[in-house]
Amino acid sequence: MRQATNANAITSLFSVKEFSEISGVRQSTLRYWDEMGLFPPARRNEKTGYRYYSPDQIMVVDILKTLNSLNLPLKGMADACKKPAPKRVLALLWACNAQVEQKIAELRARQEVLQSHAAQIEEGRAVQPG
Repeated sequence: MRQATNANAITSLFSVKEFSEISGVRQSTLRYWDEMGLFPPARRNEKTGYRYYSPDQIMVVDILKTLNSLNLPLKGMADACKKPAPKRVLALLWACNAQVEQKIAELRARQEVLQSHAAQIEEGRAVQPG
């Protein structure tokens, strides 16, 4: 764990490897998210290019993992992540919510099709193959 100091406090920062272990996200994924502007590190060493993450960033990773688990596109989230903290997390949550709502609407439409077919079969109106 790395220590960074500023005028107000000492904040613990984690290397990519450490943050990967803590968050459960692969190092390559963290780098990819940074490259696409989705999840930049809290700090970057200008000389080495090494990325360092803060404990506060765990919440954002959890949101991104949720989106990923729902098979929702992450690329659209990059704009939300460009906002200054703490508005960044709020913007990300609202963007996530909009995508979840869209996914729910798509699933409801599919559900209606399935229910319609089931009703036709129950009424004996199903078309027989062949």
